[in-house]
Amino acid sequence: MAPLAPHRETDPPASPAAPGRTGFSLCKWYMDAVGPDGHAAIAYWAAVRWGPLAFTYSGLLETSPSAPVRSTSTARRCAPPEFVDGLLTWSSPRLGVCARWESAAPPYRSTLLSGPQGAVDWACLLPRARARLSTPSGTIQGWGYAERLTLTMRPWRLPIDELSWGRFLNDDASIVWIRWRGPEPRMLVLRDGRELAEPQIQDGGIIWPGGRLTLSPGRTLRHGALGSTVLASHSLLRAMTPRTMRALREHKSLSRAELTLADRRPSSGWAIHEIVDFRSPP
Repeated sequence: MAPLAPHRETDPPASPAAPGRTGFSLCKWYMDAVGPDGHAAIAYWAAVRWGPLAFTYSGLLETSPSAPVRSTSTARRCAPPEFVDGLLTWSSPRLGVCARWESAAPPYRSTLLSGPQGAVDWACLLPRARARLSTPSGTIQGWGYAERLTLTMRPWRLPIDELSWGRFLNDDASIVWIRWRGPEPRMLVLRDGRELAEPQIQDGGIIWPGGRLTLSPGRTLRHGALGSTVLASHSLLRAMTPRTMRALREHKSLSRAELTLADRRPSSGWAIHEIVDFRSPP
C-alpha cells in the first residue's frame, strides 16, 4: 500500500481549487447530521471547472424511520459552506437548508493521490461535530460530520476498482474510514481525527489494536448507477460525464453500529457508509 501524505489544517479555505494541468477541478463538500432517532440528512455542495465551463451543484438526501428517503438537488448558484475556527455553516434557500456544525474533534487532511494527471486531496474537516440541520421536513440535532474533497484529476481516471468509505459518531468517539481497492490501494482509519495504526477494514466493520467497530444491517439511502441517481436530474453534468463514470454503482447506507474500545465500555451510535464500484458493469 502506498504511503499517505497527511498534514493538518485549522481553518482551510472554502473556495474551490484552481484547475491543474488537466484543466479540470472538482471541489465537493459532504456534510451530514443524524439525530438520536435515526432522522438523518446529507447535504452536498460542489463546484466543477473544466476548461471554459464552470458551475455549482448542491443537493440534499434525507431519511427518517417513518418516511422514505427523499432526494432534492439544484444546479442554481449557491454560496459554498464557510468554515472558520471550527464552526461550519451552510444554507441553501433553494433546498430549504440551514445548518451549522461545531467541531468536537481536530481536522485531518491527506493527499490521497498525486501525479502527472492531477491530485486527490481529502480534508476531513469535522470528523465529529455537534450539528443542527434544518430542512423543509424538520430539524435534526445530533452528531454530524463534514469533509471536503478536491480533485484536479478527472474522477473517471482514478486508479480505483472499489471505494469503501464511512463514518461513525457517538458521545464517546468518531471513527472515519477510507479504503481504495485497485492498482493503487489506499487504507486510512481515523479515531477522533487521528490516524490509527494497523487497521483492518472488513465487510461487517473495522478492527484495530485496542478497538473494534461492528456495523449492523441498515437502511439503504441510495443504490444504483450514478447516471440514474446523482446525475439523473442534471443534464449539463450528465452530458459532461463519460459513460464509464455514469455507470459507476454506489450503495450508501445508514446503520446502527457498536464501538468497542479497550479503555471504555461498548457504546452504540449511527454510521453512514458506502461502497462505490468503479469497475465496468458486466
